[in-house]
Amino acid sequence: TSAAGGAAPAGEQKIYLDASGSVDDITIALLDSSGDQSAVSTLNTIMTSATYVGAYSSRGASDDWSIANVAANIQSWIRANGAASATVAVDSNGKFAIDLNTTSLNLSFRDQTASANGSSQQDASIGFDSNGDNTVNETISGFSYFLGLNDFFVDNLAENIYASKIVSSSTTTSSATLSFKDSTGSLGSVAIAAGKTLSEAAAIINNANLSVTASVVPDGSGVRLRISHDSGKNIVITQAAGNTLLTDLGIAQADVRVAGALSVRSDILSTPAKVSRGVLSWNADLGVAGEYFTSASDDTVIKALAVTFTGTNTFDEAGGLSNLNVNFEDYGAAILARNSSLADTNETDMDIKKELTDSLKLKSDTVRGVNIDEEMANLLVFEQAYKASARIISIIQKMFDALEQII
Repeated sequence: TSAAGGAAPAGEQKIYLDASGSVDDITIALLDSSGDQSAVSTLNTIMTSATYVGAYSSRGASDDWSIANVAANIQSWIRANGAASATVAVDSNGKFAIDLNTTSLNLSFRDQTASANGSSQQDASIGFDSNGDNTVNETISGFSYFLGLNDFFVDNLAENIYASKIVSSSTTTSSATLSFKDSTGSLGSVAIAAGKTLSEAAAIINNANLSVTASVVPDGSGVRLRISHDSGKNIVITQAAGNTLLTDLGIAQADVRVAGALSVRSDILSTPAKVSRGVLSWNADLGVAGEYFTSASDDTVIKALAVTFTGTNTFDEAGGLSNLNVNFEDYGAAILARNSSLADTNETDMDIKKELTDSLKLKSDTVRGVNIDEEMANLLVFEQAYKASARIISIIQKMFDALEQII
């Protein structure tokens, strides 16, 4: 069936393909078990075609490409091209889930500089309207990356905490209106005047009673402004047009707790063969006018992974570590060195405090405690004194007796 697209319902999260204004597109290809092309189209073609669930506006300025609409049209196209039971939808965990429900076909995405088959590969620009107000809140490079389809490692944590970058405790705010939204809809907004301290900004947010809690937490040599959902739900925080507070403070979804929850994606862990070694390639000599394919001997992805682990990455200041531009191994070494230094410092502090505690205890025992040896010595002195006193009394008594006899 097909239907006119129309604008997405108010409040729905939407994407804008190629929000930067060029002609990026995403090739979507179904491949057979040999890696040969079975069917191919592009995201823009699928979204604007009346053949599928809805015919929506073309890329760029569209305001009707809701995540749900994108999922529905991709599902319709896949089902029409050999995978009749395929499902594409946002699941109960808020993840964009694709299941072909067949072992005879494979699905591949390829970002390109244009819609034409064989166009140069390049990450597509994806504008994301995270709060459904028809305004792009952030821009992401890469369609599959945006949807998390390439994630090898996942944490499965709710996106319920936002935090700023590390800033000075004396940092003040610019004027801004912040809006908060969760899965139930809008939670409300707060106006923060210019010149407020982070503690004052946190108090303003908390006093609004929007089911979120703001706090200022220490981190390294500075502090962070942290905002979390009281019920642990996913939240989205946006600012009014022209405001710069979120950008100034670097407020974004926080990675707290991730270290304790990060793991290899369960489907990859159970079936490592799902990891693609190669990429979707174009061969102009295949078929009538060229076709896409994947090759069993293609090691492009594996090489790219190797480069990722050996190449340098930029790590923001965190946990007492400064901004670093190093590879993962060196960053891991920096973490261990930092932890070792902190452990040594803590051990030294503990030894000093233990010595102080022992000294104070000894002083306390000296003042109020009982020394058995000392008390026994004192008791012997008292005993000897008692005996001497008794002897004197006995002599005096005899003297009185003698005096009485004389009288």
